[in-house]
Amino acid sequence: MKVGIDLDNTIISYDDAFLNVAKKIGLVDQDFQGSKLEVQQIIRQQKDGEKIWQRLQGQVYGKYIDQANIFPGFKRFHWRCSNQKIPVTIISHKTKYGHYDEEKISLRTSALSFLEQEGIVNKDKNIFPQDVFFTTTRAEKIKTIKHNNFDWFIDDLQEVIFDENLKDLPNRVLFSKKTMEQRVGVKFCSSWSEIEHEILGPISEEEIETIASTTVHQKIKNIHTVGGRGNSGVYKITLHDNTKAALKIYSNNEGHNRLNSEYNGSTLITEMGINQIPKPLTCNHDLNCAAFEWIEGKLIEHPTKENLDQSLMLLNKLHNVRNLKVFSSFPRASAACFSGIDIELQLKRRFKKLHEQGKMKGDVKSYIYNELEPFIEEMIVWSKEKWSEFDDFERVLTQEDLTLSPSDFGFHNALEKASGEIIFHDFEYFGWDDPVKLIVDFSLHPGMNLNENLLRKWFQGTFKIYGKKLLPKLLAAWPLYALCWVLICLNEFLPDVWRRRTLADPSKLNEKELVLEKQLSASKRLLSVIKNNYERNSIIGASEIYV
Repeated sequence: MKVGIDLDNTIISYDDAFLNVAKKIGLVDQDFQGSKLEVQQIIRQQKDGEKIWQRLQGQVYGKYIDQANIFPGFKRFHWRCSNQKIPVTIISHKTKYGHYDEEKISLRTSALSFLEQEGIVNKDKNIFPQDVFFTTTRAEKIKTIKHNNFDWFIDDLQEVIFDENLKDLPNRVLFSKKTMEQRVGVKFCSSWSEIEHEILGPISEEEIETIASTTVHQKIKNIHTVGGRGNSGVYKITLHDNTKAALKIYSNNEGHNRLNSEYNGSTLITEMGINQIPKPLTCNHDLNCAAFEWIEGKLIEHPTKENLDQSLMLLNKLHNVRNLKVFSSFPRASAACFSGIDIELQLKRRFKKLHEQGKMKGDVKSYIYNELEPFIEEMIVWSKEKWSEFDDFERVLTQEDLTLSPSDFGFHNALEKASGEIIFHDFEYFGWDDPVKLIVDFSLHPGMNLNENLLRKWFQGTFKIYGKKLLPKLLAAWPLYALCWVLICLNEFLPDVWRRRTLADPSKLNEKELVLEKQLSASKRLLSVIKNNYERNSIIGASEIYV
């Protein structure tokens, strides 16, 4: 097998680089946040915008290429190819110098130096890829691709992948987040996890053993597959000295680094003397995996008051250490909301993605467009009116208003040890967030099973930690957060989410219709609860949701 790969925006991600450099040289405001495309749109609206944009491109691809990143997951794909002795070639359409670059910095030399620093190529060519080719024109690039007779070629540009001169290639991959109509010989992948699975298949037992031994720096006695929780593969590994550990192999998500959130967060938390989570042991960023202390315990199917007390104790400890300097630069939790407008935009983004990419039959479409969509618009208006009674809907919370949130927090991510102690795991989304979001998410999570008494105790306990001043916002915000969960229940209708779920747990492949039906029912039940409770300022009715 021979694999060919484009370089820019396929292996190297420039979103952070364009944003950082545009701020550095004063092309966008310092508080602006956006992708490469959004930076481009702002600059092109300026006087001589196209010329300024082209100059910025030259600077990012050359002088400031150190601001760029390797796309999440590429290094593991690269490692597996090397491990299987599969030759990989990079073919890049890149001019020698950037447009309007008075310094004449070689874009090609900069790219090679960056790849060497990242360990992807080496001067002695002993590290894959075997070759890196630069072409001056796109036509020359396509000719080079065709000449190499690749079994697979991967590129982010439709103009390359769909070029008539490449139609005889056995397999082409368009690396894109957009959903498009299927074409013969072309696969659409939105992440390197998907590309890895498409080309190399599931990670073999031998590879898992190698990943494990490479990560923990010990020989592995045996490995047992625990399964996946939707996003990550989990393995129980026994080391040569008979100690046990949990190995997590993470899926790749460009928008949120699960490994960093969980491993770095867990490291800081345990250093604070908080022992209600598994101790982090070691990690391997290139292979996107980490090892944690193995916890022997049972699932919590019917939570008790004592269980809830332990969950509140952990949150209280996290809230009390939030002002320590070590956490000051820690990133946001996944899907964090720092204002009312953040919740509104997240809700609209989730709906837009479902609208644009969801694979749905007629009855599902009817539910989404005739029932769910108009109610979302109604709730946004209602929430803004309630919000205006105590605050500005668009006001961004200060650091003092935030808390350190496990985010995906609850008894679905917990084990009870024989001693009765509960260990909470899966901190993949850990970071800064609004306590109100944490409070609502815990009460609404589909993996929870809280009766009305426990819900009341939950709200009372969290108000003691975060303050009763949150009550007005809680009442105004919870329907919007709940509607986010209505949409989250429908995530399995999104092709990229379904692929990620089945990569982590292949057993789901034969249960798709059953899973979709279950998720649709959960979504409808939650929507019904929101409709029955929001006008009464009641969220205790959440106990009805997943019965």
